[in-house]
Amino acid sequence: MITLRLMSRVPIILAAISFCAFLNISHTAYAEHILVFLLGGQSNMSGHGHSEELPDKLLHQSEIILFHDTSVHSGHPVDRWQILKPAGYVGYDPPRFGPEIGLGSVLHAQLGNQYRIALIKHATGGTNLHADWHPGQSIDDTTNFGPEFSAMIRTTQRAIEILEDQGHAVTLGGMFWVQGEADANANAGQQYEPNLRHFIARIREQFDVPELPFVYARILPYTWRKTAKEVRAAMTNIDQDAEHPAATPGALMVPTKGLETHEDQIHFNTPGMLELGRRLANSLLARSEYIQSLIYDEKD
Repeated sequence: MITLRLMSRVPIILAAISFCAFLNISHTAYAEHILVFLLGGQSNMSGHGHSEELPDKLLHQSEIILFHDTSVHSGHPVDRWQILKPAGYVGYDPPRFGPEIGLGSVLHAQLGNQYRIALIKHATGGTNLHADWHPGQSIDDTTNFGPEFSAMIRTTQRAIEILEDQGHAVTLGGMFWVQGEADANANAGQQYEPNLRHFIARIREQFDVPELPFVYARILPYTWRKTAKEVRAAMTNIDQDAEHPAATPGALMVPTKGLETHEDQIHFNTPGMLELGRRLANSLLARSEYIQSLIYDEKD
């Protein structure tokens, strides 16, 4: 269990310590209020955008911080906070990137005057929800955690512990999820709706944030994947505004229609990945009552 200092529940006491102590960058000399977002999923969350095609203003976003494990590659040490850099699919140099670049830019532009934006990323290509990311039935059901879920929890715990040990006030702002193709390749796609609803509920339970926004990208309409239609339908039904019994408050589906891909017609290319990140962030900002409440509370 991670204990987060939520502004609506616990008063925030700022201590005079150096933020650069754990980042090894020079920015401020006092503790900050950090708004943390989780990034999880499979290969389109890992990312196949080409960092060498990014403009300098996106390559060097020193106002945003990133923490990732060995599941992705940034060319920087893992399991430590660093300024936001491309952190994509393992095995490529220059490093590739995922949605973190586009969404980080949008989140900072809209929220950066109130919070330091922090991203925690764990994503592994080809992984499914029904087994790899299985969250167990409860916090205590650790023996049934899938390996990806376990790894994400460990990475998140470590990242937040570092921030809190430095005296920073930490609020969990939401989770971004880009996954579904692996389940669409099997009969598991027929169970994607209850599986994703359970995953969302467990993420919220795991971090003790019952209204945590969960923003997810709809998979493309792959004709060669056995149950792609079922997975896409599940994603549509779970959106908070769907007129469907599965509609889940705070679950925000992001359409992927029109996003550019590489020749494989699976992985988003540089323009497509940047736009995906922007869509994820803009959906959160426009549709999440939870995020609006954080903005209101901080200004108040």
